[in-house]
Amino acid sequence: MGSPLQFRLLSVFWLLIFMTLGLNTISHKNPTADEPVHLTRGITLWQGGDFRFQQEHTPLSHWLIGSLAHTLPNLPQVHDLPGWASRERLPAAEALVWQSGLDVQQLFWLGRLPILLLALLSGAVLIRWASDLGGRWAGLSAGALFAFEPNLLAHASLATTDLTAAAGYLLALFTLWRYTQKPTAGRAAAAGLALGVGVAAKMTGALLVPLTLIIVWIALRRTSLSTKIRHLSGFVLLAGMVVWGAYKLSAGPVTFPTLDLTVPLLGPAYWESLVGVNSHISGGHQAFFWGAIDSEGWLAYFPVAFLFKTPLLTLTALPLTLVLTTRQKRWSKTMTLWLPALVLFAFAVLSRLNIGYRHILPIVPLLIVWSAAATAPLIAKLKYARPLWITAMILYAATQLWIHPHHLAYFNWLAGGPAGGARYLGDSNLDWGQDWLTARRYVDQQGIINPVVLPFGFIDPAYYGLQEQTILDENGEMRPWFSPANPAPATYFLSVNALQGLLAEPDLLDFFRRREPDARRATGYSIYKYVIDQQASGSWIGHCTLPGPLLEPAVAEQIVGYTDLRHVYFDCRRSWVFPDQGGPGWIIVPQNQAVPADWLTDSAGEALAHVYAHRATSAAPAYDVYYWSGEADPAAWLTSTLNLTDQPLLTPVGATALSPGRWVTGWQIEAVTTETISIFAHLYGTEPTPAAVDDGLGLAVDQWQPGDLLLQFHTFDAVVDAPSLQTGPYNFVTGERAATPTAYDFEQAKR
Repeated sequence: MGSPLQFRLLSVFWLLIFMTLGLNTISHKNPTADEPVHLTRGITLWQGGDFRFQQEHTPLSHWLIGSLAHTLPNLPQVHDLPGWASRERLPAAEALVWQSGLDVQQLFWLGRLPILLLALLSGAVLIRWASDLGGRWAGLSAGALFAFEPNLLAHASLATTDLTAAAGYLLALFTLWRYTQKPTAGRAAAAGLALGVGVAAKMTGALLVPLTLIIVWIALRRTSLSTKIRHLSGFVLLAGMVVWGAYKLSAGPVTFPTLDLTVPLLGPAYWESLVGVNSHISGGHQAFFWGAIDSEGWLAYFPVAFLFKTPLLTLTALPLTLVLTTRQKRWSKTMTLWLPALVLFAFAVLSRLNIGYRHILPIVPLLIVWSAAATAPLIAKLKYARPLWITAMILYAATQLWIHPHHLAYFNWLAGGPAGGARYLGDSNLDWGQDWLTARRYVDQQGIINPVVLPFGFIDPAYYGLQEQTILDENGEMRPWFSPANPAPATYFLSVNALQGLLAEPDLLDFFRRREPDARRATGYSIYKYVIDQQASGSWIGHCTLPGPLLEPAVAEQIVGYTDLRHVYFDCRRSWVFPDQGGPGWIIVPQNQAVPADWLTDSAGEALAHVYAHRATSAAPAYDVYYWSGEADPAAWLTSTLNLTDQPLLTPVGATALSPGRWVTGWQIEAVTTETISIFAHLYGTEPTPAAVDDGLGLAVDQWQPGDLLLQFHTFDAVVDAPSLQTGPYNFVTGERAATPTAYDFEQAKR
């Protein structure tokens, strides 16, 4: 590596790149779901130092977020906003951000800038630590990895607590490492103060306290017990003073509900937040993971998030770092890097709070420093290492520049890139509601009129001119004009979280899940654009009655987008009906029932499409919606056909064996009747008497209309050789054949 001046200039260059990318990202992103509340907390602190909105959060980030934003002219007083007296942060945040007449982008630019500056300070610390551990090549590598790291860029551009947490961890551990290398009073004081910063940055910063005690105890293993206790006490005392200072040296009673105990404590808001976090984790949080929605959490969540959202260069460097650390015998010297990363990762894995990679963000700078220091000797000594390193860095930078400014939606190519990430993770991993400003600009560029939207997060669509057609009203209820199983022609802009099912009605957008979006990148990857050119038409809805109709007629009609339809009710275990001479319509069937949908869909092909699936909720049962286009002839699915026309009630159109013990026959209804009609089926082998019989009709006669097509399924409890089927309608009260003295014979129907 060149001279110290060249190293410093390159370090500044990496920091300037990060700053430039961060500023540009800030200008492209509207407030995310959490930012309005964080900004409200920050302004509240600067307007009077009240901690009532700090629930589940420490205040250091909010002091930073509000430091510039509170200077805006015409900023309302938070204590005058709705929710102040009742300590409800959401109404206060909504009024402050969306109802105060402020320039929202300017407000959040000021709120985000201090976080970005803190990120730059973290970058400088990161470069310094890496170079102290591994020399200038390590510092250069760490700076390059930092400059384009998508997860750090994403959260450095937001007014939230996650980057502050990462910075707090890095600063606390760097100063602790320096202390362990040379335990002086000055370094001890710096490490103690930095520990306080780390604890005050986010609730998970509390993990730094036991980590510090363990690392210091090991580092001072050759000193006396009294020295260890004196040093550790100093760390804790200094850190406690910093945390208490962040809470303005407040004191007061704190209630611990699980212990049924109230005690006076310093910084009561901290302990109240700790109780709140514990309650939140215990109660779970609804999240999406690999196609499933749950509030209990998954052990695989953070391993998968780490695997898919960490850049490939960092991932590939990790096993090499493990090997090199072992060969270099530097596990003890780098313990301040790998041990906190491991503990935080394990804590996140065991937590039920699975809402984003951001909860393990503090491990990213630690891994960068560790891998850069471990691999630096190879780069410095091996002949071909530098060209390989330069190539890897160019590809790494190009990948991040390609996705810029949509860093929050970053996924590596193991997940299929940002376009593939929605299959695995949601929420703040991809869609934190950050791209409605991008969508607004895209709508203007494309000249799209009256788009239909479904935002996610703390966003007011009206502010961005997208209020004309929102699928959900202000109470989160579906608007009556929206038809989930047959949306009207329009251009739709839909939140990925909503598509994944993070809604009260998780399958509201299932129709769209079944088709590829028309745009993703142009709308930041967190919003999918769909264009519906034509709405499917039909004249009827078939209702499977297992055990009864799943939906009221009016509800079913809203789902498919038409009124005054014919409603036909049938037992879909026994029959499927195609009314109106096989014209188009919809069939609603229960999920997870033994209905013959597989054979039907295989036979019908695209003519019978599964267009919508609704899982059971408190508002509606589980059901599937199939659309029959009428562009196929059910009679063609039957391998044996007869051209008999003398039947006044039912004309047979054919039959086929689905399996040795299961058959289907086809009929066209020719006339209405008041007879109590059923269909018998006798399965014959070589004997003159039936080997097996079946009887039934899944469509009541009061549902009949001439021209309806009926498929009747027969299940037999015996399997015979060389089977033939005799079947026909009869009056099941009198036992007489219905209007014909003979049955129809389907001889040797092919399976």
